Amino acid sequence: MIRRYGARAWKNIHVTRKAHLADLIDVDNSSAGVQQPTGFAVLRQAAETFESLIQEARQQNIRLRALGSAWALTDIAVTDGWLINTKMLNGCFDLTDQYFEATYPEPKRPLLALAQCGISINELNIYLERGQNSPIRRAMKTSGIGAGQTVAGAFSGNTHGSAIQFGSTPDFVVGILDRQTLVESIGGNPTGLRGEVLDRRQRPAGQ
Repeated sequence: MIRRYGARAWKNIHVTRKAHLADLIDVDNSSAGVQQPTGFAVLRQAAETFESLIQEARQQNIRLRALGSAWALTDIAVTDGWLINTKMLNGCFDLTDQYFEATYPEPKRPLLALAQCGISINELNIYLERGQNSPIRRAMKTSGIGAGQTVAGAFSGNTHGSAIQFGSTPDFVVGILDRQTLVESIGGNPTGLRGEVLDRRQRPAGQ
C-alpha cells in the first residue's frame, strides 16, 4: 500500500545530507480493504506498486529514488523529486527445491532465503536464525558495526561487513528478482514464483 506525505524537508540519519522533496512516499506490504497478500503474492504486490509509481513519475517527468534506512553519508538516496521509503518491505521466505537450478548444490539450498529490499540486516539475521521451513539455524557471515541498514542499501552500497575470508555483504547475494519478472511471471498464482533471476553465471540459482 502507498502512503504519501507530500512536499517536505528531509535529512538523512547522520544529518550529512538534506533535501526538499516533492513527495515522501511510504510503500509497505499491506492492502487496504482487501485480503492481505501471503506468500510470494507479497512480492508481486510490491512490484506492481513500484511499477505504478514509476509510470506516474514518468508521466509527470519527476525524478524518483528509493530510500532504505537513510544511513548513507553521501547523496546516493537524495532527490528533489519523490523519495520512496522501502523500509517496510521487509518480507522474507525460505525456498524449496523446485525453485533452484539443478546445478545449484543441494547442501547449500537450506542456507538461502529470499528477502525483500527493505528488510534490515538485523531483521534478516533474526529470520535466518528462527527460519520458516529451514532445518538449520543460519546467520550472515559478517555485517557492519550496525545492523539497521536495509539489505538493498548494504549490498548496493558495498560499504558494510568486509572480512578477508568472507568478503562483504554483496558477496552473500545469490540472485535478484527484478520487478518485471515479479509482475509478469507470478500471474494469478499466490504461492508460485517463476521467471528469470539475475544471478552469477558460474552458479545459477533460480529457475
